[in-house]
Amino acid sequence: MISITRTRSAAFLLMGLLAALLLWGMAQRAARAQQPNILTAGVAATGEITSAGGDEWVFTACAGSAITVIMQSTQFTPYLELYTADGTEPTVEAGGVGETAQIDEYLVEESVSYTIIAAGRRRSDRGAYELRLVTSAGSEEEGVDDWIAPGSTTQGAIRARRSAVWGFHGCAGDVVTIQAESDEFDVYVELYRSGDQTVLAADDNSGRSSDAAISAFALPATGNYTIVVLGATRLDAGAYDLTLALESGDGSAAPPNASTRTPTPTRTARAAATATRTPTRTPTRARTATPTPSAVTCTVVSSTLNVRFGPDTVYTPPIGSLRQGAVVRMVARNAASTWVQIEETATGLTGWVSAASQYVACNRAVSSLALGLIPPTPIPAATATPTPTPTTAIARVPTPPAEIGIGGGGGAGLNGALVADITLFTGPSDNPVFTNRLYFRMFVWDPNRGNQDGDGIDHVEFEIFEQFGDFRTVHTQRENNHSYCSFGGGEPNCNVLALGPGATWPSTGIPIESGDYSVQATVFLKDSDDTPSWSTNFTLCVRNENC
Repeated sequence: MISITRTRSAAFLLMGLLAALLLWGMAQRAARAQQPNILTAGVAATGEITSAGGDEWVFTACAGSAITVIMQSTQFTPYLELYTADGTEPTVEAGGVGETAQIDEYLVEESVSYTIIAAGRRRSDRGAYELRLVTSAGSEEEGVDDWIAPGSTTQGAIRARRSAVWGFHGCAGDVVTIQAESDEFDVYVELYRSGDQTVLAADDNSGRSSDAAISAFALPATGNYTIVVLGATRLDAGAYDLTLALESGDGSAAPPNASTRTPTPTRTARAAATATRTPTRTPTRARTATPTPSAVTCTVVSSTLNVRFGPDTVYTPPIGSLRQGAVVRMVARNAASTWVQIEETATGLTGWVSAASQYVACNRAVSSLALGLIPPTPIPAATATPTPTPTTAIARVPTPPAEIGIGGGGGAGLNGALVADITLFTGPSDNPVFTNRLYFRMFVWDPNRGNQDGDGIDHVEFEIFEQFGDFRTVHTQRENNHSYCSFGGGEPNCNVLALGPGATWPSTGIPIESGDYSVQATVFLKDSDDTPSWSTNFTLCVRNENC
């Protein structure tokens, strides 16, 4: 009798223990279900396994999509389970091999929420992990800076002449509202379907506020979409908040992106870094496609139309031309509203065109645009006349007609200026933008040794370096004779560097890319160890790139 009683007592104890474990597991799962983490396509998120039950993640997917879920950890062997919205048993399980577990190309049958349980292969596994959701549309596609979850607000920043590209995944019939706000600049937003060059919707609220909103836009198809955030003018820069709201085709809202343990993206928006290089590729926009009426555009109606670097025919030669039917984005205007600054988004060409009706048809009055930054009027070339020999030192630079000073610096009692050809750049002279050709020239002399360029100078060394990435030097040039030119020459004309496709920096062979740069000209004197220098920042916007 004693042995039977002990056996029954042990059995009851074991049954009680199992029941307690079952209730504990159900409680843990219920607690997780109350506040799940949100998993967003394209955003690599991190977590940490702290219990045998693992972590619960929720995502929405569209019927007909194929999704892949990847879990990686260096601290344990991962294990994944996929549940439908009302499922009590996993639809798919994936046991890890080494450091990775993967649910591959699962075909979504209904546009509903799904749950992922991220755990270890063994119940004792603990540690950090990374989780990624990839859609059949290609969440890791090139050109997207970062991804935004529907129902969330995120922060970013842009620099002058730069844009930020955010991606999200949506279902056909979903209704999205996009809101961008900034206290620092006038925001402009555009919406694209990935892989398509047509602007689906755009807004800048120009003249009304600094905010931008695309409201209640129904997505035409299932797939990935991109939101481009930029300034209403190319010189706009600053921080902004971006909000994406989404209602599914049945009228239900996407779950908010909030939890007690918010997924930590491994990538943050490159636009938020002030020294960040421009995206390798932003969505290209069709040259001839007609955007929706909300886009601020002009269509070329003449057979051809010259693009100039300023609002007048005196800005010669033209920097490009447009064919009949080309659609360009309106950027700014001159004071008389007779010229409009445009951007051909397919190639990145930016300049000024006549606003006369025989040349362009615009969907917004040119007078409603903001005033643009007008480059200095070119100085017409004049017939050279003999210059009398000065009797005293002249504190001026013998500047050729088309060149103006662009840099600051100096010292050691020298007279000098770093100059550039005004016909080759747009924008302010203290931060010029070059699109086709480039050179710099240094005029400098020691008034104690003479009044001509080069007097008292041993040599000048040029250095051009990037202001992005690792700030590497891309070009150097030593010039022993005046005129001192960044790419050689100077007897009398400097060599001009073409910025076409495939161009490289002459001294290093490094490919020339669009971005922000600095040039420094260091002067070495014949009779002194002083090495004064002149420098300036400048921007390259290589043809066929969106800058």
